[in-house]
Amino acid sequence: MKRQAEYKLLSRLQAAYFDIVPVEYQTFCTLTATVTESVMRHYGFGASVKTCQVWYKQNGTNHNFVIGFLGRKPTENKWDGHTICLTDHAIFDAAMFHFQREFEIQIPPISIVNRITVRSHLIASTKLSNGSRVSWLNPPPNANLSIPKVPSSLVKQLAVKLIAAL
Repeated sequence: MKRQAEYKLLSRLQAAYFDIVPVEYQTFCTLTATVTESVMRHYGFGASVKTCQVWYKQNGTNHNFVIGFLGRKPTENKWDGHTICLTDHAIFDAAMFHFQREFEIQIPPISIVNRITVRSHLIASTKLSNGSRVSWLNPPPNANLSIPKVPSSLVKQLAVKLIAAL
């Protein structure tokens, strides 16, 4: 019952997300993960911000496209990592626009995917309608897992607006 309620809330959140959150934040993974965490906790669900690496495996090819923890040197306003909101039963990633911006891959801007609950390098994985696969994995060994700070006032402002819209 709680699982169904969680997915119902995540689906409603997905539908309202970028009507409330300005689209210029659609690649700000730590901001979107923290806002989502705040909304989920407001409704009494478990949620946390989780570092990860996201892989897109193109259907019918050997091409892989990866977001986060690639060993790139830090640049201004660019973090070499990725975060998602991890809930009790799912992951919520509202920063999938990275794939369009960086690789010109058309993909839904938000993913809600069942999480894998056994100890594994794999956090979640899903097959898209085009046959391609997206997988969220724990960061590689020795990765810098320091998550950038996000303005708490902005997180609160966006979370309050989303909660009101739900």
